[in-house]
Amino acid sequence: MNGKSIKKCLCVILAFAAGIAAVCCTGCSPEQRYAKSVGSFYSLDEAYENGWLTQTDLKNIAYYFHTQGGNAERVDETFTPSPKSPEMLDEDTQNKLRRTYLDEVIDMPEGSFTRVFLSDYYGTYNACVAVNITDDYHAYDYVIEAEHSVGGVCFYNYAAAFIQIWRVKTEN
Repeated sequence: MNGKSIKKCLCVILAFAAGIAAVCCTGCSPEQRYAKSVGSFYSLDEAYENGWLTQTDLKNIAYYFHTQGGNAERVDETFTPSPKSPEMLDEDTQNKLRRTYLDEVIDMPEGSFTRVFLSDYYGTYNACVAVNITDDYHAYDYVIEAEHSVGGVCFYNYAAAFIQIWRVKTEN
């Protein structure tokens, strides 16, 4: 092989390597990486009735719901909440919640994660993630209850959509 052939062969190899690197670095979108829902959403009532949440968990959720929602005067001052653990949801968990929301709540599996919003996070309890999740695909007219009690814990200015419990699906 002469010098020109070697340079030509080297250029082809480098171009091929650059193409492979571009594909590997770009990856796929979150919607593609999280193409299958691994969890389900439940109401606060369902999660408590199924034994996934305790009364103490409900008190913690109520504390964060009221303080984050501008109802701090409704907080039970005799209750000392546990810190949220984790303090914030990681991106992986957020994307799992978005996928479940698109698939199961609004039945739009082709929807975009950028149009699904986790506006509040109330903590994780016994593998149950308590959140307020919504989207901008629809306009919602929430039915707000002045007071709603679950397991003896009161939630004020409550709508079922304001607190949803996400849990990984379990095989029966």
